[in-house]
Amino acid sequence: MDQDRKLYMYVYRSILVDIFNNIYIYNDKLPTLPKLCDTYGVGRNTVRNALLRLQKDGYISMQRGARATVVFNHDVETLHQQYVQSLAEIKDIIKDSFETMEYIFPYIGTLALKNASKEQMDMILDKVDNFDIDNIHNEAQLIKELFEIYEVGFSFMNNPILDDLVTTILYSMYLLSYNEKNKLGGKISAKNIQTTLKMILKTKSSFIIKNSIAGLCHTYGKMVNDYVAEICQDMPPVKSKEFIWAVHREEDYLYMKVVAGIVADINNHLYKKGDLLPSISQIAQQYNVSERTSRRALEALRDYRIIQTFNGIGSKITINVLKNNKRLLNNAKIKNHIQAYCNASQLLSMLNEVMIPKVLKSVTDEELIEFVNKTRNLEYFSLVEFYRFIYGHTNNCLYTIYKELEKFQVWGHFVNMFVECDKEQVYYNKQNILDALEKRNISLVTKLVKDITDISMQSILEK
Repeated sequence: MDQDRKLYMYVYRSILVDIFNNIYIYNDKLPTLPKLCDTYGVGRNTVRNALLRLQKDGYISMQRGARATVVFNHDVETLHQQYVQSLAEIKDIIKDSFETMEYIFPYIGTLALKNASKEQMDMILDKVDNFDIDNIHNEAQLIKELFEIYEVGFSFMNNPILDDLVTTILYSMYLLSYNEKNKLGGKISAKNIQTTLKMILKTKSSFIIKNSIAGLCHTYGKMVNDYVAEICQDMPPVKSKEFIWAVHREEDYLYMKVVAGIVADINNHLYKKGDLLPSISQIAQQYNVSERTSRRALEALRDYRIIQTFNGIGSKITINVLKNNKRLLNNAKIKNHIQAYCNASQLLSMLNEVMIPKVLKSVTDEELIEFVNKTRNLEYFSLVEFYRFIYGHTNNCLYTIYKELEKFQVWGHFVNMFVECDKEQVYYNKQNILDALEKRNISLVTKLVKDITDISMQSILEK
């Protein structure tokens, strides 16, 4: 499956970045298999596949019953060429990652600092005060210190999906730490960064915070991109790689398509209490999924106590009313899904505040009118169509981020079947979005999208 390949490549890339950045050096042992599984939140087969690929590509060596050993050595000329080739293949990832940081970090960083408690601000100020200036000898070490500050600051939003995204963006690129050519002005530059960070953390001005974070992202993005262009100028990539974010890890959300469909049929009274569901093979055919996916959907419905399965008979509906059902909404697994959906929606809402205005200012009138006309002809206008239009006009990194967040919307669709929300207001706002798009009223479009998200979120959180 594509998801399986994506996951093992995510682990492969993460370990490779640590090897190239000297987290693991020649002859080091990698952590144990269980430790790697825990670090990346994936299963044993995913880690094994990543390690096998690393061994095949000549970065590690594995022996039965022992931890993998790093065999890549920066000092060997042939391996240096392998490193440069690898760098050439992620040149676009580095460019897109820094561009994404410059777009979204200033806005989200400002929110994070405004959201921070006094204790959190004291903690991050202490970390900046202890900036390891004496041991910073090249740009990579300086960027690593800066990235660690970013990770702490963004954690103040208390959103684990945001935390995962920030870490993925920051460590999706090689920090070029081994090359002595990559020197900088040493302690002077590190001191300047420390001074800038202190100013950002102590000011009360959102304008200064935003512009200072944007300046840091732009400055170091340009520095790294220029270096990559220089070192890779005689090494065209065999195949350019794409940004990978796998926040779901081994979660396969396809089964929720089946769960949501059956729940919708109950809400629409196509099934009532005591009715027998179709067989697993019939469900698989109806929703165009595998029988394995159908079984998992039925397992979830049993966990939610919406159905009960009887040997030799099948699965029966055990509930009539889903709306505002307290028992269902208090189910531990559903509560976890609600929290994940809320975290993903909060992150998407923050991205929208930046990216909707940026994209709508850049697209042509023809593109906009084509989208509006096509959307007006749809029987039901979902924000998903609008989001795909917006993020389809961004770089690969941002589009990948959106596509990953889109998967969480299935939980919103599912949970909204259990709660009452102001559907008339949502419908009214969606129609107004199309009207505002026609008039190119960007601020109104951005506000209406936020209002729709807030209505849905509020309805869920009130339960």
